[in-house]
Amino acid sequence: MDMSVKNETILQNNYYMYYDNCNEKLKNNFEIPILYTNGVGQFDENNILIREFRNKEECRLLLKISDKTIKKSIEQNIKYNGFYYKYLDNKFVI
Repeated sequence: MDMSVKNETILQNNYYMYYDNCNEKLKNNFEIPILYTNGVGQFDENNILIREFRNKEECRLLLKISDKTIKKSIEQNIKYNGFYYKYLDNKFVI
């Protein structure tokens, strides 16, 4: 793919280019893929996933939970404010 981008040629029926070289319309429609590891899930008492967070820090900041509390909840499977918190498998999001 590297040579196709550098030479501005078609590769496997697709045309690739650097993001910085795209026009604004393409940039506005582009969704940045996110790969996260150690995501955290918020689960109800029936073990149903309610909400996902990319990592413990995002969970902590958005829910205003202390680092000590979220860590304890995850590691000891303790309910906090009516929810359980668990690490999630790695995930690729577009």
